[in-house]
Amino acid sequence: MKNILICSCVVTMCSIVFAQENNQTQQQKEKQDCRSVIVDAWLVKVGAEALYDSGVQPLSEKENGTVTIKNLMWCMSEPNALQVIASASTNASLKNQAESKLEKVEYLKQEQMDNLPVSMQPVKSITYTPYSSATQFKTFSRIADDKKIKVEYSFQANNFIVSESNAPAEEIKIAFSNIIFLPQQRQIIAAQSQTGNDLFFLVMRAEIVE
Repeated sequence: MKNILICSCVVTMCSIVFAQENNQTQQQKEKQDCRSVIVDAWLVKVGAEALYDSGVQPLSEKENGTVTIKNLMWCMSEPNALQVIASASTNASLKNQAESKLEKVEYLKQEQMDNLPVSMQPVKSITYTPYSSATQFKTFSRIADDKKIKVEYSFQANNFIVSESNAPAEEIKIAFSNIIFLPQQRQIIAAQSQTGNDLFFLVMRAEIVE
């Protein structure tokens, strides 16, 4: 009889322990991380001469051979040294993809004087040329620790720049994608590319929102 009572007590205690563990597991599942991550991105264009004036020395073995945020901030303070080509921002809960997309068509006005016989007055002709621009930014964020955020991103921009009046616009198509770790609330250069004397930098920043 005693053995039966002991076995019953053991079974009862095990059932209670298992029930408590199941309740704890269920509570952990129900307690979700409601934080979200804001990711900002800027595509900027800088001339090689402006970067050199900011202290960057290309092909240098020293530390000043690498472009930093400080160099870009210096160029931003100088007139016509830095131009923001496109920017985008996403805000999504953890482990969810976010996308920001913008498409736009602009018409550039161009004027020219038509050549006519000497006896006639010159005639000004006006034309409007359509130029399309688009920016697409996709992100997927995870929190690596309290100081860094793991971001998988894709940034694409099709844009144009008008350098001279009445001249055709300069079209730009650029795309960056990668998986990087971003520090909290601090801008970093995530990617860069160069064509001729023009350098393009993708600057990114991430922030955790409670």
